[in-house]
Amino acid sequence: MKINLIRFLGLALIALSLLLNLIYPPMGSGTLHSDFSVPLIALNFVDNVQEAQAIFMENGVYQPHLAEAMDKGNYLDFVYIFTYTAFLILLLNHWYKNSNRSLWALGIVSTIGVMFFDIFENIQMLSLTASLPTHTIEGFIAPLKACSWLKWGLLSITFIFLTDALQHNNTLGKYTRLFIFFSAIMALIALFFRPMAQAYTFTVAIVFVLLIAYSFTNAFSKNLNNVR
Repeated sequence: MKINLIRFLGLALIALSLLLNLIYPPMGSGTLHSDFSVPLIALNFVDNVQEAQAIFMENGVYQPHLAEAMDKGNYLDFVYIFTYTAFLILLLNHWYKNSNRSLWALGIVSTIGVMFFDIFENIQMLSLTASLPTHTIEGFIAPLKACSWLKWGLLSITFIFLTDALQHNNTLGKYTRLFIFFSAIMALIALFFRPMAQAYTFTVAIVFVLLIAYSFTNAFSKNLNNVR
């Protein structure tokens, strides 16, 4: 039953990701900094007021439909947040709850931290878009940037907590483990070199896909709470 729920949540994440991709402002829309091609990611890692405003402008003119699309995506993203949180917590329970309480506790705390900062990030983005017409968005930039970096960083840390279980499993599990470390390295690079931030977020998406695919393997079904 638990394994089926994990798989269901994984498929739900894929479906929600596809739906969000249709709702958020499309790639290339707005006037983005050269580091980015995806408006949502550009807003996640925005550095200043001018960058934030430009995301919702075309040919120097504010485009309300881009702000509306961002808002619709962010409202649905609350569902996505709770879905991936449940998925990660169930993975941690599946692998560690009865065998490695330290990793289980650290993973749970980290996952809840991701959820908290992701929710607050969404609130900041919704507040920012609501304030765009009055040009009073400066107070949202620093909190948004902080929440975004904390969310992405803690997510990479959560993934690293999962690698202990993956090293004992099949080929897909071992490749997933290696890719998690690669994604973590990308996170460190992006922290000091922002042009890599968007590429880093793509590696996070791939990690989720690999974890979901792995949950459908026989190896995943057999290693319930037996990781040491």
